[in-house]
Amino acid sequence: MFIKINIKIFAFFLFSFVIQSVFAQENNLKADSLSMPKDSILVDSTSFNKNKSNEIKSPINYSAKDSMMMSIKTKMIFSYGDAKLSMDDMQLDAGFIKMNMDSDYLFAKSFENDKGELSGQPKFVQGDKSFDVETIRYNFETKKGVITNVITEEGGGYLHGTKTKIQPNKEIHILDGKYTTCDAKHPHFYIELTKAKVLPDDKIVSGPFYFVIADIPIPIGLPFGWFPNQKDNSSGIIIPSYGEEKRRGFYLSEGGYYFAINDYVNLAVLGEIYTNGSWGVRAQSSYKKRYKYSGSFNIKYQENIISEPDIKDYSKSTMFWVKLSYNRDTKANPTSSFNTNLDFGTSKFKQYNSYDPNDFANNTASSSIAYTKSWLGLPFNFSANISATQNLTDQNVNMEAPTLSFNINKQFPFKRASSTGGSKWYEKIGVGFSSNLRNTLNIGDSLVFTQEAVEKMQNGFKYNIPISTNFNIFKFIIFSPGFNYNGRIYTDYLNKNWHDYEILNGDTIQNEGFYTDTISGLRHNMDFTFSAPLSTKLYGIVQFKKGKIAAIRHVASPSISFSYRPDFSDDKWGYYKTDPSDTTLKTSYSIYQNGIFGTPPSGKSGTISFGLSNNLEMKVHSKDTTEEFKKIKLLESLNFSTGYNIAADSLNWSPISISASTTLLKQINVQYSGSILLYTLNDLGQQTNTTYFEKYKVLGHLSSSRFSLGGTLSSETFKKKSDTNTNETNSNDRLDRNTSKNQLENDDLNSDLYNDLNTPENTKVQTGDFSFNAPWSLNINYSLNYNSTFNIDIKKYEPKYTQTVNLSANLSLTPKWKISGSMQYDIQENKIVYTSMNIYRDLHCWEMSFNFVPLGTYKSYNFRINIKSSIFKGIEYKRQNSWRDNIEF
Repeated sequence: MFIKINIKIFAFFLFSFVIQSVFAQENNLKADSLSMPKDSILVDSTSFNKNKSNEIKSPINYSAKDSMMMSIKTKMIFSYGDAKLSMDDMQLDAGFIKMNMDSDYLFAKSFENDKGELSGQPKFVQGDKSFDVETIRYNFETKKGVITNVITEEGGGYLHGTKTKIQPNKEIHILDGKYTTCDAKHPHFYIELTKAKVLPDDKIVSGPFYFVIADIPIPIGLPFGWFPNQKDNSSGIIIPSYGEEKRRGFYLSEGGYYFAINDYVNLAVLGEIYTNGSWGVRAQSSYKKRYKYSGSFNIKYQENIISEPDIKDYSKSTMFWVKLSYNRDTKANPTSSFNTNLDFGTSKFKQYNSYDPNDFANNTASSSIAYTKSWLGLPFNFSANISATQNLTDQNVNMEAPTLSFNINKQFPFKRASSTGGSKWYEKIGVGFSSNLRNTLNIGDSLVFTQEAVEKMQNGFKYNIPISTNFNIFKFIIFSPGFNYNGRIYTDYLNKNWHDYEILNGDTIQNEGFYTDTISGLRHNMDFTFSAPLSTKLYGIVQFKKGKIAAIRHVASPSISFSYRPDFSDDKWGYYKTDPSDTTLKTSYSIYQNGIFGTPPSGKSGTISFGLSNNLEMKVHSKDTTEEFKKIKLLESLNFSTGYNIAADSLNWSPISISASTTLLKQINVQYSGSILLYTLNDLGQQTNTTYFEKYKVLGHLSSSRFSLGGTLSSETFKKKSDTNTNETNSNDRLDRNTSKNQLENDDLNSDLYNDLNTPENTKVQTGDFSFNAPWSLNINYSLNYNSTFNIDIKKYEPKYTQTVNLSANLSLTPKWKISGSMQYDIQENKIVYTSMNIYRDLHCWEMSFNFVPLGTYKSYNFRINIKSSIFKGIEYKRQNSWRDNIEF
């Protein structure tokens, strides 16, 4: 039942209608065993003051599942079984609630039935605070209360209190308390607080405290404590981590101070120090404004000292690293974007500061700044980019500063605004435009901001105008003729000529001879190509009237294309000159051969290209009905291509390219690619005009080939099959639940394992049998590479093979035990290149991890047990041997 009452109306109603029945019940209630002795809290704020002038104006809602009893004389209400009471922002659920309507006082505890069983542990909610308690005494008017054995969540952790007082200002005073991040009723670790005061959304202040782990007091404590208790972002100290390195000694790192600047920006200043004198400092920040922008920066500076001053391998170096990102949200301006990613620093910084083997193996760092712009309703788009790639090994930088591009989407100038009937062939003629301006620089990282960098920078401008159309011939053949025009503009060009003996600048001597001069000046060059491709599709279907297979379909897509390009090395174009230093062969050179967009190609080309793509599929009848079909891809693609140059006087045929791919069992991907040379070689390794077929009656020579096979198998892959065959499992292979449970419970070492295996996620009960489901996955990748190169010394081809297998596996033995590993094996060298194993155990509020690399350069291990919560960062046990100690820097 549910009643909403006002105190005066409630009293009058009961007095008029149920006074006699209540008086009869009152005699029994006088001797009720649940009556409570006076507490000190009643003397002050919860005393029975009948002359009180301030009455509760808010309605009180209450109910009980089992029964309720009321007394007009004592103005008491007794609620039994799943009792509920609420007023304003206060809510109380309990097995038993006793309430005095005159003094506004209530008492709650668990409900005890006839069998002595307890149920309905009190739960008290006031505002956004929740308390799980054993008993509670509370006054509605003063909003004061006394709670025994309370558990409440505070500051990302949990507060336990033997005796707790709630104050009107929502402060909480605790006697004999515990603070922990463990959510268990009996926590696995905690800080024992002799007494404490909780200031909501501010802090927790305590008297003397000490740590307790697994109910064992640890001699670590302080005479008083201060703990942050703020929901909002707040500043504070970051506890450092500790460790040891062979070269730099013991260290404290990643310790410092966190600044909560505002809701949009934060900043952390961190430092590290080593016993051999090395030190470092780091500033990192992230910022974000929704629908506007976001980003971060991380700046590191370090002074490294290796060994001792009197030892031979002593070194001292200063290094830095800068990482910065900025991303403008597309919602800020849908027609433009601006993104920045900077990542650069001294060459050996990662070797000293990263514990990730991948960072050590990666010898490059890339930075970029990009801006794009488009115009609504217009076909134009523009982009500007600045990028740099730093090679940390040879300390070189390759820069593109800047790269500008302007493009126009394909337009159809002859298309009618409103057409009737089908489109004419000329309406499909499309014209596009793209352009690119580049400035590139390749120089040592220490010379980037010098005059030498300006002198070495290369630049150029390229534009492209493609014109194309397509239409059908004989309905089924697609004809797509096209014309492609390329133009380039350079700021200099080359000229080779003879120089006489000359004295330059008074002391520099130039000997006579042939020299290549770079001449400044804007020069334009261009090339163009005509193409006329034809393509179609051919379908072949074989149907079966009997059996599971319904049909097999083969789709062949042949194509033939003719392309023509004139010889741009002809003198009339002016792009090529005869090399004056080569008086014998009179070879030519391009005056734009150093241009960043290349040079117009030499030699006339009239190439007929041939291509054939294949696809093979099969349809099978569904198991449920013969009217439904399932499609199976037998061969996703099998492609062949080659070409014949009718304009060349020899070596007309191009190599044959082959590629294929398919998927087996919906899990395994298979890919193949290869190239076949058609012409034989002479003793100098040069192609002759004799084909392999003419000389050896074979198609050609396989010059390169690559085969790869890979896929992922998991417990989900076989789940359906396993569920179907469960009832067919041999009973001799089953584990009896009761026998196993007795054995495991008697073995302390296995008790945790049994508890893990017996969780609902890992238990399947079938006719009294015990089994567990351990999710797993296995990723397998195999690759075979073949390359054949001609050896002039032995005058024949030498094949070279590389074979590697990459394995990675994950096994969730239980929801708390997880095992993973990876391995790379070189079949050709018959050795393990890299292997690692990881073990993880969820220990509820703790966690354990073990990482092990047993072989190779990255041989190492790392064992760690720590508290999960970042509040107690640094409370851990750690043993490690870093792979970085194996590297000679």
